[in-house]
This record gives sequence, C-alpha cells and structure tokens, in this order.
Amino acid sequence: MESLLLTAANQELPAKIYSVSNSRRVLKCLKKFTDAQQKTNFLGCDAMYAHNVMDGKFKIFSYEDLTQSGVQNDAVENLVNVQKLNPLPESHYVECQFGVNEAEYFNLNGNEFIVCGQDDGTIQIYDYSENKGKASYDKPIFKVTKEPKNASDAKLIHPDEVFAESLYEHTESAVVIEKNYKNHFRFATAGKDSSVCFWKFTEKDEPVTYESCIEKYQFNQGSTTKIGSVTALKWLEENVVVVSLNDGTLQTWDVREKPDTKCSLLYRGDCAIWDLALWITQSATNILIAEDSGKVNLIDPRQTLQCEGHQQSALKLSIDHISKTSQNLLSVGYSSSIQVLDLNIGSQDKIKGDYSLWYL
Repeated sequence: MESLLLTAANQELPAKIYSVSNSRRVLKCLKKFTDAQQKTNFLGCDAMYAHNVMDGKFKIFSYEDLTQSGVQNDAVENLVNVQKLNPLPESHYVECQFGVNEAEYFNLNGNEFIVCGQDDGTIQIYDYSENKGKASYDKPIFKVTKEPKNASDAKLIHPDEVFAESLYEHTESAVVIEKNYKNHFRFATAGKDSSVCFWKFTEKDEPVTYESCIEKYQFNQGSTTKIGSVTALKWLEENVVVVSLNDGTLQTWDVREKPDTKCSLLYRGDCAIWDLALWITQSATNILIAEDSGKVNLIDPRQTLQCEGHQQSALKLSIDHISKTSQNLLSVGYSSSIQVLDLNIGSQDKIKGDYSLWYL
C-alpha cells in the first residue's frame, strides 16, 4: 500500500487521497496519536524491497498538514484513476537499515518515545522528546556520511547514536507492538519466530527492561500440523494477553504464570486469523477476529457471531466512534474493500447494522 484513503461513513461526502509513501516503498503501519502538546499527529512506517536492498523508515506528520495536502475527488469509485498524489510533508522521520513493520507512540508523564519493530527482529526505542526538534535522520544506521566541516572525513553512525535502546529478543521480523491500555509503561512485542516478549519502561539508564516471554513451544497446535506464526496481540487485562496465529487459533496467557506454562486455547478455526480488535462494553470484553475466509467473527464465551463482509481475506480491524451515538467496526479486506458496521448486536447469527462498502 503506497497511499492513504480518508473518507467518511456518509458516501455523500467527498473522499481525499494522499501520498504517504513513494512508489518503491510499502506502507506497513499508520496510527494516529496526540503528543504531549495535545497536537494530533500520524505515525507511519514503511519498508522498501528492491535490488536485494532492504531498508525502512518511520515518520511523523501532523493532522494539519494532512488536511492541507489531500486531493479532492468527486466520486469514490474514481479514486483509482488519480494519477498524481500530493506528498505529505513529514515533521520528523528516521530512516533505518531494515524495513519497519510496526510502530507505537508512548507518552510517559511527558517523556515521549516511539517503539518500532524491524525486519531483522530488532525492537528500537527512539527518544522522541529529545529528538523531535532536531533534524531528521537520513539512513543513519551504519551508513558512512560526510562531516559538514570537512568533506574528506567520514563518520560511521552506530544505532546507539540514534536510538535510546535496541532490544534483540526476536530472531525474525518483529510484526506486533501492543501497548498495555491499563498500564502504558508496559508493552508486548511479537515476531515471526512465534515468540511474544513483554517489556516495561523504567527510569533507569536503559529505558526499557525485559519482563518475560512466551516461547513457540508454549502455544497449542492449531488445525495445521505445526504451530503458526503470531499475527496479532491484544491486552485483555493488565496481566492477560490474547494472541492470534495464522494456524487459526486464539490463545491467552497470563504474564504472572510460570515461564513454561502452556497458553490457554480460546478458539480454533479452520483458517488463518490476521487481526484482532477488542470491543469493550460495560458488561464484557469481546474479541473480534479477521479471518482468511473473509469473515469477521466475534468471540464471546456466551456466543459466536459472524459478519460475512469480504469476498476474500479480512485483513485489518479497528473500532472507533465514527458518529457520536454509536461505536463502529472498520474492517479491511484483501479484495480492496472497506466495511463499516454499527456494532448493534442482534440475537441472530450476524453482526447487524448499516454499512458502507467502497473499492479502492
């Protein structure tokens, strides 16, 4: 994905399309956050794979810049015909040696950090408070750059000169970074090596400390002959996580358990699960899953509901308040479709509600 589509649930409103990555890069993650100055920003990360060269970038751009640089279009179906996209000006960015798959913003009592996961498995901790007023980094990691005062001298910039800390627990691509919504000093990371690590921000010289992990052998086997890779993770409680795998299973684990304790199997489906979302109500915390079949399922001990909204794989889920009176589920499918559903659960076997469907 090389561009960002922003539109509204009301199809009468015009859509806008923006360029957030050039044609050689793949946009892997895009999140909205409010910084310590109460300014709304977007955090994006991407990767480039070309000519055996792999690098990445995470970047911050403001909401004001976003609204000023969009291309208006009269009809949603014509967006695919837009040839020229306005680039988004980045307020700050860091280019990395490896592709960046995921990033998360942390505001810890006014101290701001960005945590990003790279294709080499490294979790990088970036001190945003200290660096956001400075110049951005153009491919700083292990790249020889010229000193401005003496062009004949070269300097090799080490990761320690850019990042506050580098975490090396994952042996394959880091694909998930999830903040603990009840304790923002804690977060979890997951990699394609089927491991999940738990971390905590501290006030020591090294800002992040390792707490515990789930190893691959602690997961239960799904419908396939081997344990799958982790695709998504959410904190159900302050000490309990739910993890989805591409073998079709949902599994939970309590971080207070002994290190070798097996995960608890919550759900076993017949196809891969690609994403999770939590729907929290006064009476329960429900888990919504996006399946490779195209279905969006709600997992609840009391009932299982389905929404057959996509012709192909359901890839991403998000819950937000699009209107003031209702909570909505946004799902994105491999068939280039976006579906918005009002989370008004009926007594039947489907998630009921009005929805709008667009093709990009």
